[in-house]
Amino acid sequence: MEWIVVFGIILILFLIPYIRILVKRLTLLIKIKRFCTRNHCQLIKTHFFWFLGSRKGEKCDFYIVKNTAVYSVKLWAMKKYHTELFFTDNGRYFIRSFIAMAAGMQLMKTPVDSKWKPVPKFQFRYRFREDWYIKEFKPILLINPTCYEVRFTTQDKKSEIIGRGQLVNDFYLYTLSSFLDELEDRK
Repeated sequence: MEWIVVFGIILILFLIPYIRILVKRLTLLIKIKRFCTRNHCQLIKTHFFWFLGSRKGEKCDFYIVKNTAVYSVKLWAMKKYHTELFFTDNGRYFIRSFIAMAAGMQLMKTPVDSKWKPVPKFQFRYRFREDWYIKEFKPILLINPTCYEVRFTTQDKKSEIIGRGQLVNDFYLYTLSSFLDELEDRK
């Protein structure tokens, strides 16, 4: 009986990041739909579970169509908040996690980098309609849930924090709140 309790605790600890992603994505679904309804925008979904899109899929997850612009959105989830996401100028990315260790009375954070991976070649014009070509087009990588920091690193190892709506690897990076602010500002 004790092993069932231990197994249950381990399972819950394993599922916490995925529960976080699901809760954040359900919040995204509600906020995006509410925004589109309130501002008379069109939400075009490219697949049934559009709000659960992952970084592994290459096709965009949904479009927001306004009178003058089309926003093609690809979703990217970060499992843990206390990580950093690094994009490079040669089209790659990696995630930096931290391990906390106690050394005497001092707590130290040690960075642990994941393997470098190529940024997928996202299809931001997947199922793109003919009448949208006359509108301004904005490919968006929406990080939700987000991480502590997103950075851009050049070949010579210079690293800078990426701000709201910065162009990186042919797409604009946003979090949900900054993306909704952008949509609100560009009426």
